[in-house]
Amino acid sequence: MHLQEFVTVLVRDPRTQKEDSWHSYIDYEIFIHVSIKVSLQI
Repeated sequence: MHLQEFVTVLVRDPRTQKEDSWHSYIDYEIFIHVSIKVSLQI
């Protein structure tokens, strides 16, 4: 049995959000894609 695993992480659309004059934070999207391929040889 042969196993291959691929993980892709994508971070996109960063936006700075200001709550007030002293505090701010960054809002963004994170995508995680996992692909597993199994090969059976008989």
